[in-house]
Amino acid sequence: MMNLNYGEVATCEPGDTKTETAKSILENMDAILKELFGELRRIDDAIYSPKNDEIGPDLKDPKQECFLGTLDRQRNTAEALLHLAVHIREGLW
Repeated sequence: MMNLNYGEVATCEPGDTKTETAKSILENMDAILKELFGELRRIDDAIYSPKNDEIGPDLKDPKQECFLGTLDRQRNTAEALLHLAVHIREGLW
């Protein structure tokens, strides 16, 4: 499994002083979603042939958007990745 070291995540333990900002966590999530899409796309192409012309989820570099806009975009990306994973599963069965 790929080791994506994005730093230590803050915990809710008393006395914990290591924290990340919401912005850095969301940026890390964008990077994870982008890597996940690349891996799933390669698997999908191997199963169905690389002629899959479907445009993937919105994985451009993080843009200037409000917090809820970022969460909504990431949710939509995760949903698109789920559909891609189901497509892969259907090809294997």
